[in-house]
Amino acid sequence: MLPFQLLPLLIFITFINCQRKPEGYYWKDYAGLIPDDAYQAGLDHNGRPIFIGQTIHADYLVTVKLYHTGGKGYYPFGNKQHAIERQIKVLCTMQPERFIWVQTTSDSVAYIADGRLVIGGSDRNNPTYIGRLFYKLQTTVGTIIADERKWGLYFIHDGEEMSFKTFEVLVYNYFTRQPL
Repeated sequence: MLPFQLLPLLIFITFINCQRKPEGYYWKDYAGLIPDDAYQAGLDHNGRPIFIGQTIHADYLVTVKLYHTGGKGYYPFGNKQHAIERQIKVLCTMQPERFIWVQTTSDSVAYIADGRLVIGGSDRNNPTYIGRLFYKLQTTVGTIIADERKWGLYFIHDGEEMSFKTFEVLVYNYFTRQPL
């Protein structure tokens, strides 16, 4: 049994440990409100922030575009737009300065070595990555599929699935606090 005199010290140490910011990035449950530590991926055509989410669709983990307001997420699957309100995770971090967007093409995304590509989901047991593109006056986020069948950034615009071969990929730098 601990001496009574050590109890305040243990309480203090526990408090300090609870105040620590988590390292890296993490996925939080999304319940209609964007958390304060959500990573902002860009702006929509009205200048409002957009965020990155993920959900499961037909046994695939897919990237979801979340708007600051509205409570729904949108993602492409099977050449259609899908909207979802539940079972969404949102990408969060206490260190947004460690994220960078790297301009690349579908042919060279696998060779990026400046950090770790952020995995946004899976497609047929292959990881998919998070990408974005400025398209028709807004930043849009989507899934980068990188396997031998198809390569590129896939996202939703006006209810239709679009794909591009030139885009930005989200990279996380674990090694330094400075942007790459």
